[in-house]
Amino acid sequence: RTMGSRHRHFIQGGHPAFDGVKILDQSGRLLKTWNGTFRQLDLEELPAATYLLQIKANGTMVNCKAVKQ
Repeated sequence: RTMGSRHRHFIQGGHPAFDGVKILDQSGRLLKTWNGTFRQLDLEELPAATYLLQIKANGTMVNCKAVKQ
């Protein structure tokens, strides 16, 4: 789920903590990688667009889309 305010944009949800996340653009180019254990991603520095997320949590990789407006 995407959330936003005037100053912060982040992703959160009712799931276990992320172990790692990769953010890719629509063409599959890697834009950002986070490693470690966390529950939110700060998307403030990314421009408005649709992104592909590869989220690893509890040893499982999940692919999803995020739209930043």
